Amino acid sequence: LKFSSPHFKVAEGITLKLLISNATLHVAIFQTLANGHKVVVKSSFIPRAPIWVDAYLQPSTEINVRISCGHYCKVQYPTANVQYTIGHGSRDLGINSEGNLMCSGNAQPHDACCMTKFKVKFEELEQEGLEPIFAPLFYDASYCGNFYCDTHPPHYYTIIKNHLLYNPADPPESECSPSAYQPLRVLTVHPDNSEILVVQVWEKAVAKTCGCV
Repeated sequence: LKFSSPHFKVAEGITLKLLISNATLHVAIFQTLANGHKVVVKSSFIPRAPIWVDAYLQPSTEINVRISCGHYCKVQYPTANVQYTIGHGSRDLGINSEGNLMCSGNAQPHDACCMTKFKVKFEELEQEGLEPIFAPLFYDASYCGNFYCDTHPPHYYTIIKNHLLYNPADPPESECSPSAYQPLRVLTVHPDNSEILVVQVWEKAVAKTCGCV
């Protein structure tokens, strides 16, 4: 398979997605780099076929890949998904497009409620047990808080809300948490049919604005 575009080289990430049928128990995907070297970008055993398979490719203006999955293997719907970053936020304290105060790298306990940029690769989450996500490549997991917030796990906000519910006369110290969310659309496999890709909407996936609770 070959994909080419002058914009591929500046891509933040590229994934190859394809449907494999009549395959053996193993599939391997090789990418030929610009220097001629071949690297394995995917090598795994597959429990069944047909099945959707994805591989993370190395950005290049021209992408050449080869799929090995047995003599009678059939490859369908090969697609290269490309992700770019438009604009880059500063690591210093500032204001983002939503009007949020962005946390600095040396935030202190007395700092105002702010947002910390954090990006997660879905491939890494998949290794931790998350269902395969074919698009997008990355997840904006930016979170609200400052130095004080960083010392607590995510469920700390639920604990605070429960405390306020049952102890209204004894409010805990104010905490910085998401005050509004935005949805995230992800492409994944249909739970009942591995040949079908579906779009799911995670309603409260991304923190949009921060505020004190």
